[in-house]
Amino acid sequence: MQITRLVISPLLLAATYFAMPFTLAADEETTYQFDGRLEIDGHTVARPQQRIRTNEEQYVITQSESYPTIRLTYSISEAGGNLVNARFLIEQEGDSGWKTLMQPSLQAVLGQSQTITVSDNRSDEDDSADISFTFTVSESG
Repeated sequence: MQITRLVISPLLLAATYFAMPFTLAADEETTYQFDGRLEIDGHTVARPQQRIRTNEEQYVITQSESYPTIRLTYSISEAGGNLVNARFLIEQEGDSGWKTLMQPSLQAVLGQSQTITVSDNRSDEDDSADISFTFTVSESG
C-alpha cells in the first residue's frame, strides 16, 4: 500500500488568500453606453443604442430585401484610462451559413466616434456591399 502526503506551503496559502480580493475586484463589471450606426451602401440599417457591461457580447442582425442580411457582434473591455478595447465580428448570411467579412479589434477613446469599414466585393454585383459601422462608447452614468 502506498501513502501519498499532500503538503501545502504556508506561503502558497497566504498568497492565495491575499490574491483573492484582487481577483474579485478585477471581476467587477463596468457599464458603458454604446451608440452605433450600421450602414450598408450608405443607408443606415441599424442603430444599436444600449448599455453594455465589460466583456458582455451583444449583437444586431439586419434583414432587408434590398440588402444582404448582416450580423454584427460586439463587446467592450477596459483598457485603462479613457480607453476601451472594442471587438467586432461582422458576418453576412449566405447559402451555406454565416460568412465572416471582418473581425476587427481596436482601442477606442471614450466619447469619441470610431468607424470600421469593409467592402465585400464579390464577382456578383448583387451580392457585393459596402458596410460601415460607426460607434461611440461613453461612460454610463
